[in-house]
Amino acid sequence: MASWEYEAIALQDEPRYAPVALETNFEDEDPARTKRVQPVLDKSATDALKRRHGIEVVTTASTTIAFFVRNLEEDPKAKRELAVMNYGVLIEIRTDGKKVGDKVVFCTQKGEAELVDCAIEGIPQILEYLPVQDAPPDIEGTSTPGQGNDEITDTKPVRPAAIGPMGIAGIVLGSAGLGTTIAGAVDLGRGRVVEPSTRTGFDRGTDYRPRGRALLGAGLGMAVVGAVLVAVDVGLRAKKRKQRPLVEANVSVRPGFAGVYVGGRF
Repeated sequence: MASWEYEAIALQDEPRYAPVALETNFEDEDPARTKRVQPVLDKSATDALKRRHGIEVVTTASTTIAFFVRNLEEDPKAKRELAVMNYGVLIEIRTDGKKVGDKVVFCTQKGEAELVDCAIEGIPQILEYLPVQDAPPDIEGTSTPGQGNDEITDTKPVRPAAIGPMGIAGIVLGSAGLGTTIAGAVDLGRGRVVEPSTRTGFDRGTDYRPRGRALLGAGLGMAVVGAVLVAVDVGLRAKKRKQRPLVEANVSVRPGFAGVYVGGRF
């Protein structure tokens, strides 16, 4: 499973945390090593807070997460020369300058890269001291992270309607054309109607065929145009549905993780 899938699973059960400031401090450490490791710890801690827990790091935040890294070796020479050493990491949380909690992580026999990984592993244990943002209004069919709803609604992706305004206009025009065509066919069927005249001795008649031919031609034309409009509209909307990104939400349960697995065609 890709790393972003693990992070999506981890995030879905956590509350929405307020932004924090980040501070790193190396005590009793060789300056050259501090210069190498401190930027890596800054970046790794920032990435871990954001990607794993959805916490933004901003310098103006009222809450600060401070990493105090201390080399536990007693021999100053060893501190400079050994590649693998024992470290203690104090993770302290301060809000408005006041300490509200801390956690000590012991990183024994660690190199520089291993020290960074070990230090950020303590983050989940200090989350309880972080301020939580107000949750947004609940939307029907969804749940707010952290509320622990047992029921998950599987919502299908919304697709465009099969037919649009142009198609509807085509149906209306085609229906009118069909009615006109039927009226024309009726007139052609009636032909010329003769009405005997008893007063003059001449027969009078009405020829419905010219009007029938006109109605028949107009009706067929309207029906053809309506059919074309419907076909074009359906084709365009089918193309849009095919190109539309699909995201599906499925329930995923794995050892140590339970939550929402997000996948699909993007």
